[in-house]
Amino acid sequence: QWAVAVGGGSSPVPRPYLLALLVCLTEPVDIESLKVWVRAWGSRYPAAADNDVLSLAGRLHFDREAMSIVVDWKFNNMAHRRANARRGLATESDEQIEDLTRRSFSCNDDLGALLIVETLSGVGRALASAVLMAGNPSRFTVMDTRAVKSLRGLELPGDRPGSAERWGWLAYLDACRWLRDVTSNDLRTIDRALFAANGAS
Repeated sequence: QWAVAVGGGSSPVPRPYLLALLVCLTEPVDIESLKVWVRAWGSRYPAAADNDVLSLAGRLHFDREAMSIVVDWKFNNMAHRRANARRGLATESDEQIEDLTRRSFSCNDDLGALLIVETLSGVGRALASAVLMAGNPSRFTVMDTRAVKSLRGLELPGDRPGSAERWGWLAYLDACRWLRDVTSNDLRTIDRALFAANGAS
């Protein structure tokens, strides 16, 4: 969660703020335009579609029913991926699902939290990120190919890989959290805007 010290100082700098610092030093960013962009695209997202998944926020762990809600929400229009996730989770015991999600939700390391959920059968990076978001939407956001396209379209500083598979989880979180901070929004609003835009500027 912490970047190395910069400028010869001894105090570590959180990665989101280091990213913001690099923006100021290397690339001019029109923050007001970003705010307008987030507001415009966020308004196009059907917020009511999140009602079921957001009702899970704050739980100490997810049971099988909660995982099913997240699967159906994340893969709503992807029957094949939805079926694969359900098939994988069906091989896990109720105790394993509850134990691993509990461990993940209590993990204070962002990468560790993701990797713990990914140990469940049928759960890849995209679904794992959705599980984390459902459990704690103020801390996590969903890693999605549409959102990655939007981040690339915004031409934010740092690495700009060509797909969600090549974009690291921590770098993705940093970019989303930076957008949250500079536009004075919450992560779910940022997530909705990035998804709705699907790469559009």
